[in-house]
Amino acid sequence: MTPSPHQARETQRDPALRSVSISGRILWPNGTPASNVKVDSDTQPVKQTATQSDGTFSVLLADRSITSSDGSMTVRLYVLAPCWIDHPHIVDVALTDSGGGAFRAPDIELPDRIDVQVAVALDDYIVEQLRADGYGRLVCVASDAAIPVLPPQLGMQSFELRTGTTKAVLRVTHASVVNLSLSARAEETTNLRQVGLAGGRTLPLALQKTNKVNFAFGGNGVLAGVVQDHLGHAIPLANVELLATNVSSPTGRKRKRLRADHRGAFRHYAEPGTNMSAVAKHFAATSKPASVVVGNHDYRLRLDMSSHARVRVVRESEPILAFSCEQRVRLFGTQQPPRLPVHANGTAWLPKPIKGRPLFLTWSKGGQFFEQPLGLETLGEGTTTLNVASMQATPLGIASIKGLADWPRHSVQIHLLEPLEILPQGGRSASFMEFSTPRFLGVPRGKYRLTVDHILSTSRTTVLHTEIDLGGEDQVIDVAGLVRRANSSK
Repeated sequence: MTPSPHQARETQRDPALRSVSISGRILWPNGTPASNVKVDSDTQPVKQTATQSDGTFSVLLADRSITSSDGSMTVRLYVLAPCWIDHPHIVDVALTDSGGGAFRAPDIELPDRIDVQVAVALDDYIVEQLRADGYGRLVCVASDAAIPVLPPQLGMQSFELRTGTTKAVLRVTHASVVNLSLSARAEETTNLRQVGLAGGRTLPLALQKTNKVNFAFGGNGVLAGVVQDHLGHAIPLANVELLATNVSSPTGRKRKRLRADHRGAFRHYAEPGTNMSAVAKHFAATSKPASVVVGNHDYRLRLDMSSHARVRVVRESEPILAFSCEQRVRLFGTQQPPRLPVHANGTAWLPKPIKGRPLFLTWSKGGQFFEQPLGLETLGEGTTTLNVASMQATPLGIASIKGLADWPRHSVQIHLLEPLEILPQGGRSASFMEFSTPRFLGVPRGKYRLTVDHILSTSRTTVLHTEIDLGGEDQVIDVAGLVRRANSSK
């Protein structure tokens, strides 16, 4: 907070100093008189004053305080409008001598700014839930309410997620009505994932008073439940769709899609008492719509999974929690290892298989990924137990790429040539560019086409286009060496 000029200046007053009167007028940005504006200075003697209804003010200062080194008459004034919390407008004004110890300042126009004081009160429960979901900060945004769809952001404040009441100030410009929204944001600075807590809070902005808005959230601001199958078991990673029935949004969006965690649990944060309709989906199964209210934490959304196969993956008798059992739709990718969903007790329902395409069980051990193709006949009635200890699993290799120094801007791609049946068309390629780690993770065994392009300012040139065998073990591919061999064979 900017210190008061009175706090900054000396407390001792020189009785020999002669006071002079400075008068002037303060206007709002639209040219109308600004009343109740505090006017102060960092000189002595001075008495803080406020503007009258016509915007005029009169303040007493020491005469030597208005004379600068070059002989011109100037004064520094601190001006604080009634709609500002702090941070006064600082202006140096040139004075006109009116005679008799009186001076006149030119009209002062205030900046186009209105402060909004935001207070957010959170209880222990909602802070605990938000932190468990990976959120660590609160973000309050003010948007122009005059534009109903996708309003431009006018102001934003970010502050720590904590129990109790936290206050922040939004400085809004060029608006008379704002929509305020409150979100929780992930702690990591590189991760902009966030969840909305409140939105569409409309606030008309006043010039003659402090503009305040209060948000209060506790357990009554959380909707929670679990997705279960027809047997009463939790379904990890099920989708939940919520439709608000009594809340309007400035963007017109009333639908929210969630993903249950590995225990089948889901949470939604919203204004307490919001009425919603909830539907759970997992593969081809859809639950009946359920009426839910924000503030209740024990909803059960049931899905009939009786037409789907169910597996339990173990190593001997120990359940494996992180695995994927599905018909592969794409290469695992480049920079990150395969993201294996976590299943409670090592048990998962499977999507209905497409005939003619193999099923793959993928898991990891000691940082190495493995896969086992499964025939559809493997899946029996009820729950099928799959013991990886008895499988002749294929490791998924890591293909590291080196020898790219001659082409600092590059694009590297691999494309599966055979066996084509392990991946559908459109999911047989993976690539990376120069700003990425030069490797491919989780590559299935097969024959691939390797393409390396040199990217120029307006075009790109292919420097390597060859076939290689990948998968099953880690290996290093030397692009520069392959290019030299290709050139020497010409």
